[in-house]
Amino acid sequence: MIGSRESGVTKLNFESGGYEQGLIGVNVADWNGGGFWNSSVPPYLDPPGIFPRSNLTNTAFYTNLADNVAWSLPLSRVFSAKNGAEVRGLVTFDCTGKSNSNFTAPTGVATNQLTT
Repeated sequence: MIGSRESGVTKLNFESGGYEQGLIGVNVADWNGGGFWNSSVPPYLDPPGIFPRSNLTNTAFYTNLADNVAWSLPLSRVFSAKNGAEVRGLVTFDCTGKSNSNFTAPTGVATNQLTT
């Protein structure tokens, strides 16, 4: 799941006539997700990089995979990451994070899918 939010920067001066005025300040994309890691790929060849860090690059969150509609985050921060590996089970991951630079929101709406 991903969503963006903005924090307003408020100003009040004599020209505003007593009304609040402002502009959009800090933009951020909050995200969380999880899934299954392809454990047949040796981790030293293509590590998933899903651990707490501030430099996860080129992340895409697809809202419509067939139409190639996605959020694009060139740089992200991962705040929490939980990995699981049951015997005779799947390698799983769950993580949360935020954008760490500019980002592009998609045009169109559908269910979210995490791809890194």
